[in-house]
Amino acid sequence: MTGDYIHSGGSLYTGGGTLTVNGNYYQNGGVIHAETGTIDVGDGFVQKGDMYGDTGTIHVGGDYHQQKGTLEIGNSTFTVDGDYTLAEIQNNEDGSVTYNVGNGSLKMQDDEGHFTVGGDFCTRSNSNAAGNVLTAGTLELKGNFTQLKGYYTNNFKARDHHITMLTGDETQTISFENPSNSKFNQLQIRKDRFKNGDFVFENTPIPANQVVLLYDNLSFLNTESALTGQVVTVAGQAANGTAPYTYAFYARLAGDTEWYVIKGDFDDVVYATFVPTAVGTYEVKSVAKDDDGTMMEKIMTINVQKGEGKKAGWEKDGSQWKYYGEFGAYCVNQWKVIKGKTYHFDARGYMQTGWYKEGNVYYYLKADGSMAVNEWVENGKYYLDNNGHWGKDAVAKA
Repeated sequence: MTGDYIHSGGSLYTGGGTLTVNGNYYQNGGVIHAETGTIDVGDGFVQKGDMYGDTGTIHVGGDYHQQKGTLEIGNSTFTVDGDYTLAEIQNNEDGSVTYNVGNGSLKMQDDEGHFTVGGDFCTRSNSNAAGNVLTAGTLELKGNFTQLKGYYTNNFKARDHHITMLTGDETQTISFENPSNSKFNQLQIRKDRFKNGDFVFENTPIPANQVVLLYDNLSFLNTESALTGQVVTVAGQAANGTAPYTYAFYARLAGDTEWYVIKGDFDDVVYATFVPTAVGTYEVKSVAKDDDGTMMEKIMTINVQKGEGKKAGWEKDGSQWKYYGEFGAYCVNQWKVIKGKTYHFDARGYMQTGWYKEGNVYYYLKADGSMAVNEWVENGKYYLDNNGHWGKDAVAKA
């Protein structure tokens, strides 16, 4: 769409498509739903209606001025290259700007939502944000942040899972007019920039429930794809924290809940290897710890195709069974879920059967090795519950 666009009312849905406005977008009323689509505005955006990001992608090339209505980020990726203002702007004759109380509301309530402001962020809303308005998602700020009193003093009060990140390249000034009632939830800032004094906090202490000092975890894999049986190397690399760094490495097949330990001890060995033996996508996690004890995770993926090397699966050893795992080693002293059934392997790597005690809990491993769950065993004498447990509270069959 060439030039400016004036949205006077009604509802606009992208339908999963793309709406492009080369000029300014003036929303004088109505409702906008990004749905799963894309909205790309070349210049500024003036909001006087309601905007719902849904799961879409929204980009505004200039300033975003929210005077009225609700801006709900949802699970969208919402980027404003210029300033974001949640207030009424008054341009004075001397060229100065006054921020008067606005009637809009910013809502971030979904974990995957990401709202990036490339310029300055200023709110002087009359919205009461002490409830469930800023509870999740990430607000990324590259310029200054200013909170001014509206009709309420808690018009920016983040909580629960909400994250604010300060990621600008220049000095950023953070100011709360009402720090006792408005604050960040978790504030993430670069450790090196904090130590260098690149942030100016006009309130002491910093108005946040938690401050997290981050550094760069630059760990990497030696390849993005591999064949089964091929050795894969993960290398730890970190910067902008407090040296020296130590590392631990883990891996798992995508979809699994448990991590396999490649190297669990934090030390100065900066690499480790493993051998994938199953076809599929593997996740590899590098955990870097700097000298201050701050830890940062990085998860990478590698696609594994069928090769000529040894593959994961069952192997018979005499009359007993072993399982060659997905990381180039036999399962030893561990539980293992295989095709939906749970097995336990002893210190020699053999599949166990019969009764097995772990701590104060008894389990029963059937003749095929699988753990009994929600069933009677030994001719109906003992009952194993939905966790596979038998104990003093077990129900005996009458």
